[in-house]
Amino acid sequence: ILERATGERITDYLQRKLWTPMGMEYGGSWSLDSEASGFEKLESGLNARAIDFAKLGLLVLNDGRHNGEVVVPSAWMQAMLAPSVDAPDDYQALMPWMKHHPDVYYADLWWGLRRDDGQHEVAARGNHGQLVYVSRRHQVVVVRNGLRYGIGPMEWMRLAEAVATGLGRP
Repeated sequence: ILERATGERITDYLQRKLWTPMGMEYGGSWSLDSEASGFEKLESGLNARAIDFAKLGLLVLNDGRHNGEVVVPSAWMQAMLAPSVDAPDDYQALMPWMKHHPDVYYADLWWGLRRDDGQHEVAARGNHGQLVYVSRRHQVVVVRNGLRYGIGPMEWMRLAEAVATGLGRP
């Protein structure tokens, strides 16, 4: 749909709308659906270096702004990251581990941690334990790149939360 609407390949659109305006330091790449189609896997296929994932986290932390300029509209950022009232009830069936973590939610490819004060922390999680964790409360972004999971996805989120708490401002 995005390619049809913009008349651009996903890679070119991302380069023009996000990568260049944010001053990413290295070229990113996509995992492909198949070599034959060359179609980018949008749900999990963005590959980047830690510094550029950190910049993506800063974009989230700064409500869609980079160096004071709007890259992604604030309203879109808010809607993308907020717990969804329309979230399907079958998340626990799809991801049984979630029943052990009632403070966790999923919204538009981002994972969230609900807080008692009504705020929430968010994280993008990728294959092999890749993580971009954004703590608005502590004004910290934590990035993890790796070759293997090592520990489970929730454990990486909890560890990033502990790092953010230790590094952040109250």
